[in-house]
Amino acid sequence: MATGDIYAVLMKQVYFTVDILNVWFYRQSFDASPALSDAEGLFDAFDTDILANWDGMVNASISIPELEVFRIADPSDNFIGTPTNNVGTRPATDNLRAPSWVAAGFKSNRVGTGTRSSFKRFAGLMESDIDDNVISPTFIAIAAVQALKTAMSVFVSATGGSTYLPIQVKSGWILGLPPTENFVISNWLDPKLTSQVSRKP
Repeated sequence: MATGDIYAVLMKQVYFTVDILNVWFYRQSFDASPALSDAEGLFDAFDTDILANWDGMVNASISIPELEVFRIADPSDNFIGTPTNNVGTRPATDNLRAPSWVAAGFKSNRVGTGTRSSFKRFAGLMESDIDDNVISPTFIAIAAVQALKTAMSVFVSATGGSTYLPIQVKSGWILGLPPTENFVISNWLDPKLTSQVSRKP
């Protein structure tokens, strides 16, 4: 509950009855001690700054029934709820939605050769977003796609003034212990077509 604490955000989605999980990590970079708890503040900021762009990228058949935020070193600092931006806004036309295993995969620029890149893979595409087995330039040019790339690279700001910085955390972290931070995520590459839509923490 202070500057430097690391939080996990579990974005739990459902698409064609398939459960999908994206995991994000943030370091609290400024603690304004607002009325909201730090976990709830990050929940609010993620909903406003990230999901408000995600929903314009995916079709209306994908939803987020639950978003969970917790401090890794102290999971009692947590918040679970349904975000406001919880359903895709692109029309979900029958027979034109891509299957659940198809995803747009974003890759972070690697800071050095000593660590792996970070990835985010999103289901909920349309068949028209795929062109000869690659993501179509039309999809990449969607305003929400480019806005999401930017939003995933910068501070998110909670109501009240607390801020959180996107980071990569070393795999194998243990709940209740401070995780090892690999690097700050400063930018993402344009998405590519992938078949993996879920990455477990």
